Amino acid sequence: GPAGSFAVKRDGVEVPYQVEDINGEQCIWVCSDFEPGASHTYQIVSGRAKRFSPKVSVRREGSVYVLDNGLVAVKVPAEAGSDVPGPVAAVKLSDNKWVSGSFWHTDHPLKKFTASVVGDGTVLAKVRLRYDFDGMAGLYRNVPAFAEIDVALGPGWKHVEIVDRHEMTRGDFWE
Repeated sequence: GPAGSFAVKRDGVEVPYQVEDINGEQCIWVCSDFEPGASHTYQIVSGRAKRFSPKVSVRREGSVYVLDNGLVAVKVPAEAGSDVPGPVAAVKLSDNKWVSGSFWHTDHPLKKFTASVVGDGTVLAKVRLRYDFDGMAGLYRNVPAFAEIDVALGPGWKHVEIVDRHEMTRGDFWE
């Protein structure tokens, strides 16, 4: 069932979890640590899940989402303006200064842009960016040009994870 309609237990104790749709399949995320040689038992049990404080913050601030775990923070676009927004709007340095982010190199006009929070921070923060461009791409130019980029941040991470799936024309990229 949907998140909240069940609970996840580790060794009989309820733990926080998130549900993410990955390629049409509902996947459950939990956050755990293991000592060498340790083993744990996880169970999915029916019932209403307890509410846990998020391990990572994900919030909307104007035209961006901010993912912040206290060590690393990154801004990603929540909407497109007049230009095609790069997937990283800004990164916060250790001195708390924000520095500029990424941008696209492409001649394809942007048709549609969506930004969806797919990880609410309970276990990890994740925003999925979807770019649909005008024009065709691929080896035979028979696939609509697109990019789908996940930007994720977990608790205690000292890095941001970026997963990029795309079909663009040779020479099209973001940096």
